[in-house]
Amino acid sequence: MGLVGIRVAKEWLIGEGRTGQKRRSTDLGQGLVLVIGGAGYIGCSLVRRLLEESRRVRVLDNAVYGLEPIQDLLHHPNLDYVDGDSRNIQDVVKAMHQVSSIVHLAAIVGDPACELDQKTTIEINYAATRMLIEIAKGYGVERFLFASSCSVYGATDEVMDENSTVEPVSLYGETKVSSETGVA
Repeated sequence: MGLVGIRVAKEWLIGEGRTGQKRRSTDLGQGLVLVIGGAGYIGCSLVRRLLEESRRVRVLDNAVYGLEPIQDLLHHPNLDYVDGDSRNIQDVVKAMHQVSSIVHLAAIVGDPACELDQKTTIEINYAATRMLIEIAKGYGVERFLFASSCSVYGATDEVMDENSTVEPVSLYGETKVSSETGVA
């Protein structure tokens, strides 16, 4: 279910709709956009799309899964790559300098991966998000876009929306619900 949520988010952010027309970019203002987790599954596509739109982009990523998805972009004049961890306050503060918008995509994704190391999952998926929110407020960041997951709704066959009751059944879903509460 988490994978479905990621695919829907990716389609919404950078994909083509059923009409085959490209969607307009998300309104992230005109300043520097920080993409946290910019080398990840959704992040690499978003970074590419923003650069195609002549946006200035900074990526904060610890490259735990490598930089292959953005390797060809690392020398792009509008891209600034910061090798860092979203849990490290110094890395976050360094990356936040002169940023007007943030897209927070960094997370341990999916129930099985989260269960492997619950402490790290909570640090990355919840505690780092709370820290990012506070630092962004301190820097006066105009926009903070947080990617959640359909896992916040639990196991259901019903169509859910933003007004549906959240009932997470996993640590992954719980960390996303907790983070949503912090962003609101």
